[in-house]
Amino acid sequence: YGGLDKTYIFTPTVTGPHTISMTCTIDSDAGIMLYQGCPFSPSAVCVAFSQGTSGLNRTMAPVLTAGLTYYLVVDNFPAPAFIASYELSISAPAACEVPTGLVVSDRTATSADLAWVAPIAGTPDTYDWEIRTTGAGGSGETGRAAFGSTTAPTVTVDNAAGLTGSTSYNLYVRTNCSGGAGSSNWA
Repeated sequence: YGGLDKTYIFTPTVTGPHTISMTCTIDSDAGIMLYQGCPFSPSAVCVAFSQGTSGLNRTMAPVLTAGLTYYLVVDNFPAPAFIASYELSISAPAACEVPTGLVVSDRTATSADLAWVAPIAGTPDTYDWEIRTTGAGGSGETGRAAFGSTTAPTVTVDNAAGLTGSTSYNLYVRTNCSGGAGSSNWA
């Protein structure tokens, strides 16, 4: 635009959609641009931008990669050559959250139907489940009677087979998230 630019450099710690917002108090012609690589270099890649000549809010939600360095440029038209006052925020994607509402139904001597409620935040990719006589979810083979995995977020039910009658079991389920968010704790 020809006005005074300010550049902020940051490196995200998680991969996924980040919300980047700028709110100005009076300058309606400001913009924000996000680059991978120094924005003053010919090899820089513009990842996202939000510019305009009306309104005081600019927002974008690019998918960023953990460990890469990004440059956020705040820009304004030449008159005035600077933005009087603004607030910037960068929000990382939601963490991988624990499923809730675990239910065991239709039990027989050797099988049971399993169900749970998907978390409302995060980006579920798959769910792991374990049926155990002893030990916590994910604690290894000892005490694990059955285990499996389902595709998230659409499948939140499965069937555990190979169980033994008159045995007490505990159900554990965890969410595995995409975008580098990892896995949740076991519920």
